Amino acid sequence: MKKLILSSIILGIACRFSYAQFCSEPFISEYVEGSKKNQAVEVYNPLPDTLDLTPYSLKIYHGGTINNPTVLQMFGIIPPKDVHVCGNYQAEAALLSLCDIGTPNINFTGDD
Repeated sequence: MKKLILSSIILGIACRFSYAQFCSEPFISEYVEGSKKNQAVEVYNPLPDTLDLTPYSLKIYHGGTINNPTVLQMFGIIPPKDVHVCGNYQAEAALLSLCDIGTPNINFTGDD
């Protein structure tokens, strides 16, 4: 029992002092592939400053191919530590209400 308590204390201390490495680029933080057209991609800005999305794009390779991706040119800004959500414009209202942009290009088939 003493070993279990001591192990728990050590693990708790180790977790308290562990941290994620700093990330200097936006990244896909969530991918939603729901029924019908309920699909979205969330991009996270880990930076302490507002991020201009103009130089970024999403490339979607349909059907598992490695050629001719659909390119979605990003636009707008993401505030620090916030997200930008791109969803299919035909998604249900509940999902669309969370999206910053609606586009037909967010269309997944499960093997993309």
